[in-house]
Amino acid sequence: ILKYFETQLPHCDYVVIPDYGKHFSELIPKIITLSRRHEKHVIVDPKSSDWSRYVNSSTITPNIREFREAGGVEAVGFEPSGIDVSCHILRNKFNIDDILVTKGALGLSLSTPTEFYEDSTPNSFYESPAVSSEVVDVTGAGDTVVAAYVTALAFGFTAEERLEFANEAAGEVCRKLGTSVVDGDLWKDTASNVAIM
Repeated sequence: ILKYFETQLPHCDYVVIPDYGKHFSELIPKIITLSRRHEKHVIVDPKSSDWSRYVNSSTITPNIREFREAGGVEAVGFEPSGIDVSCHILRNKFNIDDILVTKGALGLSLSTPTEFYEDSTPNSFYESPAVSSEVVDVTGAGDTVVAAYVTALAFGFTAEERLEFANEAAGEVCRKLGTSVVDGDLWKDTASNVAIM
C-alpha cells in the first residue's frame, strides 16, 4: 500500500487522512512522513485520542470531543481563550501546524503558527460562530469542513478566510436532511463572500 501511495504523491498537492480507527491506522505515521518528505500538505481528521500517530501533520481537524480526549481544554476551560491555550500546547507537543476544532453549534476554532508574536502570543487564533440557524442534520458536517478547508487552501485563502469558508459550507449541509453535498453554485457564492476566487 505504501509503495503505491508513494507513486501517487507526485500527482497531488494535498493528502487527506480520515482516520476512522478501523483499518490501516498503523500506516498513518508512515503516510504522514512520506507526504511531508514530498512537501505535501497533510490534513488529518482524527479518531484516536493518541495524537502521537499524527505527529508532523500540517492540519488536524478534531471535533470538540476528540480535542478534549487528546488533552485539550480540560485544564484551561472551554472558552475561546482556553481552546487557544490548548491548541498552542497540542501544536507544539505533536508538531502540528494548524488545529481546526469543530464545535457543533458553537462553530469552529482555528489555531495557526505565526511568525510575528503580538503580545507574546506564539500563534494566531480565529473563531467563527456557527452560521446555520436551521440545523436539520449534522451528518457529514465534519467531512464538509475538511473538504472546504482543503479547497480554500488550494485557492490560497488566508487562515481566517479558510475558517469562514469551511464554516459556511458546513452550515449549508446542516440545513439538509441526511448526508448531503454543497452544490457548485454555493461553493462559488461562499467563496465570493469570503475572498476573490
